[in-house]
Amino acid sequence: MVANTRNAHESRRRTRPRYDYDRWLATRAACELARGNLHEVFGERDAKKRRAAIAQLWTEDCVFIDHSGMSHGRDELDRAVAVLHQRLPGYVFSELRPVDVLHESGRLAWSYGRPGQEPIKGVDVVLVQDGRISLMLTFLDEVPAKL
Repeated sequence: MVANTRNAHESRRRTRPRYDYDRWLATRAACELARGNLHEVFGERDAKKRRAAIAQLWTEDCVFIDHSGMSHGRDELDRAVAVLHQRLPGYVFSELRPVDVLHESGRLAWSYGRPGQEPIKGVDVVLVQDGRISLMLTFLDEVPAKL
């Protein structure tokens, strides 16, 4: 009787770490994707490098929504980022806090501005599907009156 109880307990112990490991991987993926997207996609001014990062980090049928509108697919996303860089030359993204992760999603607070000037502040919320960003919502929290 004691042997059966011990085997049952050991069996439960062996299955639990796998779940925790899978959850840890999903959490890590959402965190790395949100940070990589901020720096390697939205922070990248070189179009070739940016497109390569988009292909690596985003699903083909991705959706990006911000105050400027909605972009469907990787090509439209790349165009939206290119327009941002043209509109605000010399601006740089910075992380304000670590990524908050909830299941297969993440929230990253950032600032975007020129050194020494008041930055735009916002939050990106990403949803992850199959290890890539499938949807990102960008909320603007603070926009200086003078850009």
